[in-house]
Amino acid sequence: MKPKALPSASIPTHLWAKKTIRLPEELARLYEEHLRSLGKYDEARNDSPADREIVGGPSDTETVRHFTHRFAASMVRIEYLVLDPASQFKDIPSDLLVTLSDGRAAILDAPCGAGAGIISLLGTVAELRDAHCAPTLPLTLHVTAGDCSAKALQLYGQLLERLRPWLNRQAITITWNTEHWDATQPNSTAELVDIWFRNTARAEEHLVLIAAFSGAGDRLFQDCSRSFQHIAERLHDKRGKILWVEPQWGKGERFFEKVERLFTAMPWFDSRDAGSLSGAFDWLHPIKNVIIQGSVLVRKYSRG
Repeated sequence: MKPKALPSASIPTHLWAKKTIRLPEELARLYEEHLRSLGKYDEARNDSPADREIVGGPSDTETVRHFTHRFAASMVRIEYLVLDPASQFKDIPSDLLVTLSDGRAAILDAPCGAGAGIISLLGTVAELRDAHCAPTLPLTLHVTAGDCSAKALQLYGQLLERLRPWLNRQAITITWNTEHWDATQPNSTAELVDIWFRNTARAEEHLVLIAAFSGAGDRLFQDCSRSFQHIAERLHDKRGKILWVEPQWGKGERFFEKVERLFTAMPWFDSRDAGSLSGAFDWLHPIKNVIIQGSVLVRKYSRG
């Protein structure tokens, strides 16, 4: 039987208790180990800079700074969406659990950053399987990841490689490729999607994951809009969906207003079932060991 969204009472208490969400232990350990390998563990334990403009970027410095101070928040945002303990996200959590339940799935992760979105998505699914909250059925998954930062792509591959043994133990077989992608150049996007489809010819479902792009994307939206339209257009005859996840802040809300206009001319996408959905939550930072308030804003576009 395909999995449905978890009733809040069925969510493992080590992930959700006292209205506070916690990362799976495996993901917290993965993050800590990689911070230590970068020499950034002590910095990550200190107070995060108040600058809301830590949104990553093409340089190594921007990428590592974002990884140090914002990566955990990005991971827990996806986890909260999948677990949905307050039942705020309609059918999106069950859709994700169905897509990642068994068979062959293809994910386009762009812009991927250092991988917070995919690491959290797959790690949460693996944790639910390990806790017997989701069936452990064979899942074959290929991920194509695109970003403008070479350092982010390096971190992405290293983190997935560290995560792979745990996924394998939960019957999830994963392969991936990382590609330089300039979202402001439609030809770069066309090449990225070509590579994605070429590597996933046998996929039964397609998922486009776009996460935490509003920080940079708010000012670059006009330059990037044609690329996101192209991605959507290429799914016209595929069974799949686009999942767009942002923090709930002024830029995220303004950004989604612009995003919605991109899809109005594409009748093969159904956005009536979702619209913009949002939630706020408390979460335990795995490095600082303090409780922080987080938020999520999400839209889903489905192609049946």
